[in-house]
Amino acid sequence: MKLELIEILDNFQKNVLKPCDVLVENLVLEKEGSDYGACSFELKEWKIIFRVAKITPKKVGQFVTLWKRNNQGQIQPYDIQDEADHFIIYVYNQNRTGQFIFTKDVLLQQGILNGNKEGKLGFTLLGMLLTISRPKRLRSGSWNIF
Repeated sequence: MKLELIEILDNFQKNVLKPCDVLVENLVLEKEGSDYGACSFELKEWKIIFRVAKITPKKVGQFVTLWKRNNQGQIQPYDIQDEADHFIIYVYNQNRTGQFIFTKDVLLQQGILNGNKEGKLGFTLLGMLLTISRPKRLRSGSWNIF
């Protein structure tokens, strides 16, 4: 089942944000990265970078890219100095959905964001929607702030 970004954002708004009395504001759809639902928006005072993870056919987990273009037009990992406060990665598997919500500090500690060392352009999420051994699930699932 492939969900479209508008359907995903609508589901996220209705089932996660509305019960918390929070609305997506200042939504910006990114032309590049559209395969991963690349967009940004604000939730109250927080600046959010949003992506949709993809199911990987040959490996366990879901893969997501998390990059931007620098002034020279090259792709690079997000940086700890970037304005984003949180990164939300939407995951789905058949009829089940969920979100990983990461702070910049956590993604820096995990080597995803540029900081003291080079970050990564993408990574694999192992979460509660998967039927896998618990130690593997805890890797990325334990970084989630909720």
